[in-house]
Amino acid sequence: MFKFFFMVYGFLMYKIIAAIKKYRPSFGVALARFIVKLAAFFLARPKVSGLSAMPKLSSGILIANRTSAIDAVVLAAVLDRKLAFFLDRSWPDNVWLRILGLWQQVTRVDYDKPLAGQGVEAALAEGALVVVFPEAIPTTATIITKINQEAAALAYEIEDPKFFAILDGLQYRRHGDGPTKLSQPPVRYPIRLHFHAGVEIPGIGSVTGRERKVKMARTLHLVMSELRFEDCGEFWRMNLWLALLRAKRVFGASKITFEDASRRPMSYRDLVGTARRFASRFEAETSRGDPVGLLLPNSANLASSLFGLLSIARVAVMLNYTQGPVLFKASLETAQVKTIVTSSSFLNESGLIRLVENLPVTLIDIDKFPAPGFWDKVATWLPEFAPTGDLPCCEETAIIVFTSGSEGLPKGVVHSHRSLLSNNYQVVIGNGFNSDEIFFNAMPLFHTMGLNLLFLLPVLLGMKCFLYLTPLHAHTIPRLIYESKATVMVASDTFANAWARETHITDLHNIKYLLAGSERIKEKTHELYFKQFGIRILEGYGVTECSPAIGINSWMTFRYGSCGLLMTGLKARLEPVEGVEVGGVLHLKGPNVMRGYILPENPGVLVEPPDGWHDTGDICEIDAEGYIFVRGRRKRFAKIAGEMISLTTVEEVVNKLWPGQLQAVVALEDERRGEKLVLITQQEEPDMAKLRQVIREEGLPDFYCPRQFLTMSVPLYPVGKINMPQLMIDVKEKLKAMAKDAAKDGETQGPEAG
Repeated sequence: MFKFFFMVYGFLMYKIIAAIKKYRPSFGVALARFIVKLAAFFLARPKVSGLSAMPKLSSGILIANRTSAIDAVVLAAVLDRKLAFFLDRSWPDNVWLRILGLWQQVTRVDYDKPLAGQGVEAALAEGALVVVFPEAIPTTATIITKINQEAAALAYEIEDPKFFAILDGLQYRRHGDGPTKLSQPPVRYPIRLHFHAGVEIPGIGSVTGRERKVKMARTLHLVMSELRFEDCGEFWRMNLWLALLRAKRVFGASKITFEDASRRPMSYRDLVGTARRFASRFEAETSRGDPVGLLLPNSANLASSLFGLLSIARVAVMLNYTQGPVLFKASLETAQVKTIVTSSSFLNESGLIRLVENLPVTLIDIDKFPAPGFWDKVATWLPEFAPTGDLPCCEETAIIVFTSGSEGLPKGVVHSHRSLLSNNYQVVIGNGFNSDEIFFNAMPLFHTMGLNLLFLLPVLLGMKCFLYLTPLHAHTIPRLIYESKATVMVASDTFANAWARETHITDLHNIKYLLAGSERIKEKTHELYFKQFGIRILEGYGVTECSPAIGINSWMTFRYGSCGLLMTGLKARLEPVEGVEVGGVLHLKGPNVMRGYILPENPGVLVEPPDGWHDTGDICEIDAEGYIFVRGRRKRFAKIAGEMISLTTVEEVVNKLWPGQLQAVVALEDERRGEKLVLITQQEEPDMAKLRQVIREEGLPDFYCPRQFLTMSVPLYPVGKINMPQLMIDVKEKLKAMAKDAAKDGETQGPEAG
């Protein structure tokens, strides 16, 4: 009834203004202009930036993203000049647009036909600023949706100056699609409008025909996504504690932000309150800027401890408790950790007490913290006051994680608040997650994928996260995915296959996004999930040093076999490798790149990447459209008789021949050819002749076939990918043992043969 009343009221208001304009044109236009500005003020009240860059008189084209039914009204209210809106016929015919039409030119056009012939050129000739919304539908999140090809063609073919306007926030208000599609829209999400001038749209080359318009639309989508990411800069240029307080304010203090294996939901109010309570304990034991180790499983205690440290400007050091004592101690020495936050019950139950025995560190046992009292509970309901002067800036160190130790002892990877937060926004803008998503996270938080992509991202951007202890419990995880109603899950190829074997078809019925990374996703894994569960795996690529996401396939940008497009805001260059004809070693520069390394040989000293460029060590190919194809690690290439051989390529052939086996190919020194390939498998007697035949059928030379095989177990990292450094150690030890056994047999048999 209330809505019907306002519809009638708006219709009568439009008729009255239209009648006034008929007899008193100037007064009618002024009244329409006043009503539009008034409506924009009460319905939106956007925070405007970049307006000074917009010309006051000259004509041109303004390209804007589409978030709601009143985007045009807001732009007209802010841009007090002659405008010509060319709107798709799918736009709703609301009263505000009708009133806007009494003041400015509003033309309904067919976006399936060339826009230049539908009055655009005439409007430009009259000195109007032509406004087009190239997206086919309004967004419900932060993603730039499908770009209409004719609108993209207009941006390329009209020579007048081009400007961009990026709107955000209206998608969550009554006139946006967000509230109709989300059960929990943000309660205090700010509305922002930023204008961009001088943006260059990249050329598309000499493409002709239909492909020309396709490439125009694809390129315009990338440009708008880059602008969308840059306009979120005020959010990813803050520290992580302030980002949590912002999430509490914007999405509601009572919203559940995560749940752990104990099945106790935790709201933003609970998380902030517990973090504050923990911080008061940590503050007495540590000083500002101290590196403090976290030795805890995926749990509410780990989350509260992490944010507790960040709230008092300590550096959280994520400790890998799956390492042996030697590597664990080396990690502490590298980061110069003197204090560790842990749980005595966790250490005793997991048998990890040996890791911390006789170490020169102070242990803070959270099990000994008193239960929250009455005033602690009251404090959680009080407003939060963030003393920004005491908190670090976005460029300062927030968290230290460790590499796997592929070059010896683990290196500390130093991440700033900005590097972690910016990667969150890169992923969200590329994939379109909204505040209704539920992430399932079984990956350990001492790896950046589990920490940033699966925990910090949902918590800080208004989603929910389900934290589980380990990805190894394949029998339990599918049931928890079903019970938690998860919509987003991430797995490596190894775990994706292990979970699938224990999964009922209904367990994954809520999954909208299955992101996969850490290792190459096999073709049979793609087929398994698509045929059995109807889920398309979105393969991605990341490294610890980049927080970690570098590229992820999405529903908007997908290419099978690739790792998606490069994240917005990242720059890439490929350095050629001798013997590799296509691609090169990938170097990256951008806001999500680490601050630098802390090396074991120089503890506590930050070594920044040269000129901000990080050498990933991965040999990649980037095609003409920007999709990334990872061909293998630089160290995973062998040089045999002068030819560069990708061990990953050989492994793909091996896995096709013997699917479901855990196996790898390594390169060892060879006196005759420089190096030789060795197959590591769990099979007792693999058919090497059959393997050679399959390699020939794949069109590969014979030297792609391993010359030797070793039957042994293959070690894995906690995230499921093969632990190559440990595998090489195991291989060398096995070969030494085989050589000793052969020598003993020779000593025994020699005299007998004589």
